[in-house]
Amino acid sequence: MKLMLMAHVRFLNAEVQYALDLAVEFEKRGHEVVFFAEKGSLGAVEAVKRGLAVHEESGFNDKGAKALFSAPAAMSHLSKKLSREKFDAVLVFRSEGFPLICWAAKRAGVKVVRIRGDMRPVRSDPINRMLYARGADAVVTTNLTMQASLRERIGEIERQKVIHGGVDPDLFTPDGPVYPVREEFGIGKDSLLIGILGRLCPVKGHGDLLDAMGIALEEGANVDLVILRKLSEELPDEISSRLEGSEKLRSRVHMMGHVDELPPVLRAFDLGIITSVGSEANCRVGLEWMGCEVGLLATRVGVLPDIVTEGETGYTVAVANPSELAEKIVYLASDPGEVRRFGQNARRDVLKRFTLSGQCDGYTELLDDILSGRTSSG
Repeated sequence: MKLMLMAHVRFLNAEVQYALDLAVEFEKRGHEVVFFAEKGSLGAVEAVKRGLAVHEESGFNDKGAKALFSAPAAMSHLSKKLSREKFDAVLVFRSEGFPLICWAAKRAGVKVVRIRGDMRPVRSDPINRMLYARGADAVVTTNLTMQASLRERIGEIERQKVIHGGVDPDLFTPDGPVYPVREEFGIGKDSLLIGILGRLCPVKGHGDLLDAMGIALEEGANVDLVILRKLSEELPDEISSRLEGSEKLRSRVHMMGHVDELPPVLRAFDLGIITSVGSEANCRVGLEWMGCEVGLLATRVGVLPDIVTEGETGYTVAVANPSELAEKIVYLASDPGEVRRFGQNARRDVLKRFTLSGQCDGYTELLDDILSGRTSSG
């Protein structure tokens, strides 16, 4: 197949990572791929690093008066490229310019797959319903919660499928070197070592986690938390002020800077914590923990209820509920055998359900159905 994957986003977010991973997997299988990116974006830079052919254009993202000229020009460029280079399908990851993209693809005789990796509710106006039902040849969501919301707001779609993201199980594996996290921070071998990895922003729920840690430590739990920074970021005032105000938290909560090689760090932990209050359409970091044989304690938001098998690979708790989170931390700190079992089961689930190869299989089956004219939904 010859495919164009359109992830025209200015930032290198989880949605773009999902698209990049898929593009690389398609190429490994011998398909020809062009990655469509916002001009000058971090996604374009990363696509080049990964050896992908890249087409950069800005018209679909322009706003206001500028878009009156740039968006039709971008549509014309896209239509000509799709037709001239004989693409089979275009996979669209963003809503920007979607009506024009559909028009350009239909004009070129190219199939359209719309992938939703954004937890914000889809617009339910008649035009958008028509675009999803007739403009796209298939619609993919990246989690079950999003699928349910789509059906509620848009209605039934003939070809609609959930395809979860995945990770490379040969990279995120329990085998290999282990970063000396306990030694670096003077953490005892009997302490439950938990970690949170992500941007230091309110949506990730660090404040709720610190509140839960305070409760757990007051109840005598032997637990240490390491806050891992995915990027080189300054510590937000919310986090620093909480630590400064509690001697107990200061002694059991540790800050770790950005590291380039992540798997050895993840292997050092007993449990991964995800306390997000929103978003998490894909939650790549959750799968990275699980691939390294580390179970999860996570909030019930986005894809997290899909990837955490309750009582088998971890636990889920209500969003913004530090007391429930603390209860689980206290319990798990007292039962290291349960924590180890979660990790072993988590690795098993990644191999079975959440690999990059499996992600690509889902799209290959869907595209085969579309291009052959078979009717399929799932």
